[in-house]
Amino acid sequence: MRNGFTAGRGALVAATAVAAAVGVAGCGAGGADEDVKPRATAAKKVPTPRAAVAAARGKVSAAGSVTFTATAETGIPGRTDDADHSARLSGTVGPGAADFSFRASDFAAMGPAFPSTVAVRESGTSMYLDLGPRFAAATGGRPWVVMRASDFVTDGSDPLEVLLGQALWPVGEGPGEQLDLLAAAGQVRDLGVERADGVAAGHYQGDVTPDDMKKAAAGTAGAEAARISALAGQLDDSGVHTETVDVWVAKTGPRAGRPVRVDLTLVSGGNVTTDSVHYTSYDRARLRNVVPPRARTATERDLEAIGDGAH
Repeated sequence: MRNGFTAGRGALVAATAVAAAVGVAGCGAGGADEDVKPRATAAKKVPTPRAAVAAARGKVSAAGSVTFTATAETGIPGRTDDADHSARLSGTVGPGAADFSFRASDFAAMGPAFPSTVAVRESGTSMYLDLGPRFAAATGGRPWVVMRASDFVTDGSDPLEVLLGQALWPVGEGPGEQLDLLAAAGQVRDLGVERADGVAAGHYQGDVTPDDMKKAAAGTAGAEAARISALAGQLDDSGVHTETVDVWVAKTGPRAGRPVRVDLTLVSGGNVTTDSVHYTSYDRARLRNVVPPRARTATERDLEAIGDGAH
């Protein structure tokens, strides 16, 4: 990260000395009367890791939306007999809003009324999941389920609950709130410049506790503050004591100064969940979600009742 002085300082000093000698000789002979002053060189000031994260947050604030792809995996380290519990996500997020798809085979395993891929919309502190026509048939014409942070609390024993609570919700935060969380860490580490998503990027890392998240919420306002506070409560109730946040900020290209990749690592009930989010493009256009009609929206209780009835 830090820029050293360029090689050849000795050559510069020598050249300056020659120029000075010529100037002195010229003055004695009635020539040039200007003093020859060596040109000073200065090292470029390198921002602290926390300042770099703050600068990236400022750049993200100018964007109304960002497109992304993401993967999430959860499991118990060292266990090779465990089934694959993973998810793929892709779509668009913006301040207090999101519109993306969530694909997980654990969903379809809940029963015949459930698909493996669901559409997700976010508005403020609520998430709406479109579970499709089979679920609608089982709920009297209500394909959507509304869920809030408290609905995602898990003890870590159910892989789908873990994926929903520790992938669906954290990924839906978007880069702005993820940077807010990193900024709230007790220490932000600069891990140097690495290659990430095709560009050179500064890698910053921090460990965030639920209490840190609450402090981050206190430093923001509106929907983002409410979401961060809700996430802090949900993770705390789920036994997640630390979330490790890794952010790669692009050095060049159209995403320069903004995150191109964010990794989130959470531990709950022996499970380790890793979310890897790749931000492909930023847009000034603000994302606005259309909340599904209440008459077509079921609750988390309906979701549990149908899932339990299928087993």
